[in-house]
Amino acid sequence: GVIFKNNYWKSLAENFMDKFVAFQSEDGYWAEGHGPVGQYCSTTLAGVARMNRLYKKEKYNVALLKTFQYFYKISYPDFSFVELTDKRNHYNKFTLTWGFHGLSDTPEGRTFALKAIEANLINAKEFTGEGCARLLENYVYMKRGPIKTYKNWSGKQFLGNHSVFIRKNTWQINYSVNPVV
Repeated sequence: GVIFKNNYWKSLAENFMDKFVAFQSEDGYWAEGHGPVGQYCSTTLAGVARMNRLYKKEKYNVALLKTFQYFYKISYPDFSFVELTDKRNHYNKFTLTWGFHGLSDTPEGRTFALKAIEANLINAKEFTGEGCARLLENYVYMKRGPIKTYKNWSGKQFLGNHSVFIRKNTWQINYSVNPVV
C-alpha cells in the first residue's frame, strides 16, 4: 500500500495488524501451534516493527515491549536464543534478528537488540540477500540513543506455566512441557 500509494491496502494491513497484536500471548510471543517457537518470533516482530513505524500506535509499542521481554527470557549469555529443536529446526548459534530495530524504543531494548545483532554477525556462517536486507533494515530503523551496560539475567525466568529457564554463572538449563518450545 505504501509503495503503490494505495490507501485501501494500507487500511487492510492496519486492520490486520490491530487484530494480530491482540493475539500476542502475555509472555510476548505469537504462538505457532501450541506455543512459542523460539527465535522464529522475530519474523512476527519484523512485521509489528514495520507497522509501528507507519502508524505509531500504543498497542504496537506494548506488543514490542512484550516481545523484548520474551527474547530477553529465551536468550543465552552469548545472545543466541533457545530454539525449537526438531526435524525442521536444528539448534545453532545463529540468531535470527529480523525486526530487532523494533526493540530500540528503550535503552534496555536498544542495548539488547544491538548485542543480539552483533552475535548474529559473529556467528553467521553465511549471509543471504534476505539476511543482508534484514540487517540493513535494522541499521536504518534502529532508534539512536543511550546504550546501557548490559547485564545478563541469572536465576529463573518463566514463560507462562509451561517453560522455565534456569541460569547460574555460565550454565543454563531449559525445561518445557510445551511440545513446541
